[in-house]
Amino acid sequence: MAANGQYNAVTDVLTITGNGLPTPVLSGTFPNSDNSNTITSYTFSHNFTYRGGDNTVASGTLPVGIVGISANGVAIYNASGGPDGSPPQGFNWVGSATNTAIDFGEDNCGGYPETTGQYHYRDSHLLNCWKANQVMSNYNDYYGSTQFQSDNMRHPDGHSKIIGFCFDGYPIYGPYGYDNPTDNTSAVKIMVTGYKMRDQIAVNRPAYDSTYPKGAFIQDYEYNADINGRHLDAYNGRYCHTPEFPNGTFAYFMSIHDDLSDDKTYVVTVSAEDDGNKYRLDGVLYPDITFTKGSTYTFDQSDPSNASHNIRISATLNGPWNLGTEYTSGVTYFGTPGQAGAKTVITVPQDAPANLYYYCLNHSGMANNAIGTVIADMSYEPKFPFIFGLVSKQQVNVPANQGIQQESSSGGGDSGGGDDTEPPNLVINSHPTNETIANCGSQTFTVLAEVQPQAGTINYQWQVSTDGGFAWSNITGANSNTYTLVALSYMTGYRYRVVLIGPVGESQQAVNSPLSSNLSILTVTGGTSGTDTSGVLKWDSNVGRYDMTAVPFDRDNNNPDFTTSNVRFDLTNFEFDLT
Repeated sequence: MAANGQYNAVTDVLTITGNGLPTPVLSGTFPNSDNSNTITSYTFSHNFTYRGGDNTVASGTLPVGIVGISANGVAIYNASGGPDGSPPQGFNWVGSATNTAIDFGEDNCGGYPETTGQYHYRDSHLLNCWKANQVMSNYNDYYGSTQFQSDNMRHPDGHSKIIGFCFDGYPIYGPYGYDNPTDNTSAVKIMVTGYKMRDQIAVNRPAYDSTYPKGAFIQDYEYNADINGRHLDAYNGRYCHTPEFPNGTFAYFMSIHDDLSDDKTYVVTVSAEDDGNKYRLDGVLYPDITFTKGSTYTFDQSDPSNASHNIRISATLNGPWNLGTEYTSGVTYFGTPGQAGAKTVITVPQDAPANLYYYCLNHSGMANNAIGTVIADMSYEPKFPFIFGLVSKQQVNVPANQGIQQESSSGGGDSGGGDDTEPPNLVINSHPTNETIANCGSQTFTVLAEVQPQAGTINYQWQVSTDGGFAWSNITGANSNTYTLVALSYMTGYRYRVVLIGPVGESQQAVNSPLSSNLSILTVTGGTSGTDTSGVLKWDSNVGRYDMTAVPFDRDNNNPDFTTSNVRFDLTNFEFDLT
């Protein structure tokens, strides 16, 4: 079961439900020698503020543990594995098989179950499994309807598709985005994280050795200033145009490499030699080159001499001209050779053959016998493959699992699992805040809460105080984690709060149940009425009836409230009409 999403445009709340299993994507074998836990299904329903299309002022931090949900319903964790294994005080293990001294038994998909049985992803290795046999395309039309060079995780222009949402409300994309963040007609490139290893060892960190190798701790990484506009920001994201948000949005991008030192651009020209036309790279006649796995190489063919001399890649010298075939893995073509913007780009896969060669699509022998040697990533600097940076754009408040029912759990492995012996406790991660709204505007108050250490269902009851907070009254029907009202001028100074009770249906209630949130003070601007007219009969054109809801009379010629067909006031023998 993949995740199901539902968006409420009135409240800007996105609800995602699922059972937490990676299906239809495969996972590794658990338990295994490094992870004693079993993958367990559970029911979840996460409600959080949707911010797609927005770019709010930054105010975020990342908790240890879950920070988002992927499209197949698997939890996404931040890079930190927490304090398991007793690292030095003040340090957190990197929670991935990559760059850590602690092996959590991570599978090839970048996932593993924690002690509760909750399977989760931490890093971009999930793309290995999402792309395999295009499993997501067979399950979800969003991935199956379009593709880029047989890659269903990318749009036809090469831009990555959305693979999930962070709980701060912003979308998470794969590694590909537009070269110019505000121009969706520009070339597509791999997004590059600005995180790398500290130039100087972190304060109070033990020396690098086999027990605490470089990159073993979150604190080993730091964000470096942007390099020529190529780095993602400190949140591992950026404000940009995307296929889903052509007018712009902040978005996170998966990191698959962190360093530009191995990337290289070759300016290609074609010169007439004694034995015909030949390629020159940076002015050098068909030089031997080295390809490093994981790095990106660009053959810039903008020079007019490149006309009709399309560069292609092959695992065989001279490619099809020597009975070889074109090599397409990680290769992207842009534009028309000889014109501005034309280029061939290859990001060398980890499974690339020992040699890769460049050749001309239309003419034999243009690279002569130049050899392209493929080498492993020789960097001693660990890569930063994580979906997020070390901070988030907005504060991540993990929504409660509404109605979660854990089927089983086992010990060992990652941090974050609850202790069944501990009594439940209600925790409010985000309280309602003071709000200022124009008269007749719609205002939504939100609380984000959960039951700890084991998730559970919470009952909500919103209350209002009209006397400065002395007396509180329950609001009928206001029983979710959000409450929306139409603000009228007389409501200025009204206080709102929500009372939480739970966990519902459990024999043991939370030790702090019922729990009241912080109050929110409403300020309404504009308007002149200082009288509560909520008890006055009003016509509500949205539902086609009179009611007591504070909805102003809004007759207009295009959408009249009063017509002979929609107005009838009937009290047995009394009838009101427009005849």
